Amino acid sequence: MSFYSEDIKGVDRKDFPLLKLLPIGFLILDVFRYKFNRGYDKRLLYKLSELYGRENSLKYLRVFWANQIVMVLMVVPITILLLIGGGIKELSGEVAFIVFLAPVLTVYSLNAELEKKVKLRRRQLTMDFCDFLSIMILLINAGMNIFSVWERIALDHSRSGIFHDEVKRTYNEIIGGKPETEAYEDFAQRCKIPEISKFIALLLQNIKKGNDEMVMALRQQVSESWNIRKGLAKTLGEEASTKLLLPMMLMFGGILLIVITPAILILSAM
Repeated sequence: MSFYSEDIKGVDRKDFPLLKLLPIGFLILDVFRYKFNRGYDKRLLYKLSELYGRENSLKYLRVFWANQIVMVLMVVPITILLLIGGGIKELSGEVAFIVFLAPVLTVYSLNAELEKKVKLRRRQLTMDFCDFLSIMILLINAGMNIFSVWERIALDHSRSGIFHDEVKRTYNEIIGGKPETEAYEDFAQRCKIPEISKFIALLLQNIKKGNDEMVMALRQQVSESWNIRKGLAKTLGEEASTKLLLPMMLMFGGILLIVITPAILILSAM
């Protein structure tokens, strides 16, 4: 199905391990002429635009749907084979329910994984945005204009991560010919967190109309962002503590078993 090669061009195999099989999903979508106009599709489009950019969101919506179809087509026969291997020889209500449940759980897990990626991305953007804002205020106070500051940060090779990748992407778009205001708007579209949207709105206002109080407004925002970052760090710490609870209980159970076993053996020998 080489005529679907453009649909998978540039798609990362890490995100979609069954990349080579996706043309099967594309073919099924085209045969049924799926329109991608339901509420579910709009929600997917919103999340995918964050991960892959607004200009690539429609492409990745097709890719995501094709991936779901291929996964379901694989899960159903595997589930049937496992049931047969487990000794199931006739179709019953329970068997039919399991065969129906397997693809439902597959689709749910794929959507949950997408939601998790978006959540992790937003967290990372929030954590890195505070540092970016602090550096921007420092450089603007030093007399640099907005684009020069953006360029300085984008070309700083000591930095890495999702946020820096987006900053660098925006810089490359501007030097590639995209209008500066449009590039910043696209940056806000990809980084859909309230703090960044507020920052970009302030930036665009400064570019279009000028704003003598921009640095003061940025200082206020950086203070708010640091408070949000502290709250996020606290939340992450609480989540880490919760994850450690089960291993600690298992360790305690093991220690308890080691301590009690000799006593039980002595009592049983008496």
